[in-house]
Amino acid sequence: MPSSQRRAVTCALAGFLAAGLVVTASALAKTVKCRDAPVRVESSSSRDAASACQGARNAIKFLSSQGLDIPPSISIKVVQAMPEGVPRSALGAYSRDERKVYVLGYAALRRMRNTFKIPFDASLYRAVTSHEVAHTIAFHNFKEQSTFLGQEYIAFVTFFSTISPAQREQILWRYDYDAHWQLYAIILYITDSLEFGAHAYWHFLMPENGQRFFQKILAGEALSLEE
Repeated sequence: MPSSQRRAVTCALAGFLAAGLVVTASALAKTVKCRDAPVRVESSSSRDAASACQGARNAIKFLSSQGLDIPPSISIKVVQAMPEGVPRSALGAYSRDERKVYVLGYAALRRMRNTFKIPFDASLYRAVTSHEVAHTIAFHNFKEQSTFLGQEYIAFVTFFSTISPAQREQILWRYDYDAHWQLYAIILYITDSLEFGAHAYWHFLMPENGQRFFQKILAGEALSLEE
């Protein structure tokens, strides 16, 4: 893929890796320190804050079990609308400039079109937060320049690993695995990011991949737009 096309694709897909976000502060929001985790959550809802903390803990537990280092501090802001510069369809975003995760509040997420096609509940909400927290953890661990597809691979594997088994199966049954999916991974993500995530999760589960493939991604040896 020519460099100009790679840049265009990266810009088009920046919803989950947003930089330079413009955010309006909420006077009602409070910041809480999550128990047993280096995480702070800013939210106007104590319920959303508790869910965000649990989603963060789930991501930390999973990714630390895969050998990733956890940042000394993780910041999450629960918002009622995504910041300027993030697609309106995005459920969450990670700002690399601010090193901060943004995630929609539970009520706001329920009002959106349900891309998961299963009933939206607290477990799914926590998994969305886990997906976004995985971005900040992955970014902290990249040995080379962070890659978009590599970030999404790790984030979606985290999503499917932290969601309830029943919900995971309800989502995965809609897709068939293609062993050659990496050849068109960028197109797969553009057309259906959840299908990209399903392929990433199945790929991760294979004995020859797992933690070993995470390390290849973090070293810049896999899932790069340069390939």
